[in-house]
Amino acid sequence: MFYNIQIFSTFYKLFHFFIDLFSNLSKIDDMKLQILGSGTILPSAFRSAAAYVVMVEDKTLLLDMGPGLLRRMAEAKIEIWDVDFIFFSHFHPDHTGDFVPFIFASKNPFGPVREKDLTIIAPVGFGEFYNGLIEVYGKWIIPERYEIHIEEMVEERRNFDVFSILTARSNHSSESIAVRIDAGGRSLVYTGDTDWSEGLIPLSEGADLLIIDTAFPDDMKTPGHLTPTEAAEIAVKAGVKRVLPTHFYPPMEDVDVAAVFAAASFMGEVIRPLDLMIIDI
Repeated sequence: MFYNIQIFSTFYKLFHFFIDLFSNLSKIDDMKLQILGSGTILPSAFRSAAAYVVMVEDKTLLLDMGPGLLRRMAEAKIEIWDVDFIFFSHFHPDHTGDFVPFIFASKNPFGPVREKDLTIIAPVGFGEFYNGLIEVYGKWIIPERYEIHIEEMVEERRNFDVFSILTARSNHSSESIAVRIDAGGRSLVYTGDTDWSEGLIPLSEGADLLIIDTAFPDDMKTPGHLTPTEAAEIAVKAGVKRVLPTHFYPPMEDVDVAAVFAAASFMGEVIRPLDLMIIDI
């Protein structure tokens, strides 16, 4: 009898060991990115302005909210009331343009009215930025059934539910920040708009995916943005596994980005962005 109990106990422990193992594996794999906007403020039939969505387990995080985001969300079948977090890299219109429509739509009585709180992670000054918008739009962008929690960050790490956020300064506007998201052993980095910045290298170190501003070809260097060769140098120095060059202005459509990264000795995968593309992290 004692022997049978020992066998049962051993199988019981093994059963729960494998349950925990597969549970943890599923959590690790349950992190996805969908591109909602890989373009710029210039009108394009196939690239909306900067916007991405990260899904970690049951949480949904938007990265920037360029004009066209709400349309892309509808195409991706992402409901506005399902969004838990929004990250803003900076306050330029091509990265914040659909924020006001998003908040306005969230309280529209002709659709499901949002009741879940919303957390906004943004550079220092976002609270003042939002208050300025309220002065213009008034009650139409003031929530009634939920609260907006604003987390202003510069260079620090904070934990949010099932993921952690690490931010660093980027080189674009005075408030600009880049972000690293870590969850379940996976990581992605989003630079937002940026020129060369040494701080992006430690922020991106070993990341599974680097989403990096690659706005103009090498022969069209523009202050505040990276060229493909500059982006490749950051990816190489940071030792990232995969890279998603993005924020393409029209001249970038003719650039073989993967070839430029290969010439810079980047050995990982280079993903050419397409709006609505889904990437497993």
